[in-house]
Amino acid sequence: MAILKEAGAKKGLAPSRSLLSLAGSDHGATSELRSSTRSSRTSSVLRGEPRVEVSKDATFVVNAAAEGDLEELVRLAASGLNLGAVGDYDFRTALHLSASNGHAHIVRYLLSQGAWPNSADRFGNTPLSDAIREGHDACKELLTSASKAVAKKSLLERLEESSAAETAETATEAA
Repeated sequence: MAILKEAGAKKGLAPSRSLLSLAGSDHGATSELRSSTRSSRTSSVLRGEPRVEVSKDATFVVNAAAEGDLEELVRLAASGLNLGAVGDYDFRTALHLSASNGHAHIVRYLLSQGAWPNSADRFGNTPLSDAIREGHDACKELLTSASKAVAKKSLLERLEESSAAETAETATEAA
């Protein structure tokens, strides 16, 4: 181990990074991934998407979703846990896992509980892209409908905001 640290130090690497470098890890790609992940997470928050929190409770939620265990998800929701707001270390939500594994009944339940259908994990994958990649047509249909509903609601909200702003501007001009 000391030899590896010394070799890394000779290359000007911090001790924690020396093993990765000697193993052939591409630090540029790692930092680029971290940067793009941070950027995509920030932009999703700015677009009004719910933030996915990584927590110890997430393990129970994503495991139940991955296994298609509706009874456990109902129990977790009854305990007050927001099923759509937790994810694993890759920001994969219960919706991602259920869609990837073809559990349409879980996808339907999570959507009914307010899970965000367009949340992206740290790799940029959405539950819909996972369902398509894995060939789960029933999940694909559910998620496509949910995504369209979110887009329609978002458009209506923007139109209402625009209309309210115009009304306020007209009132100001009249005064």
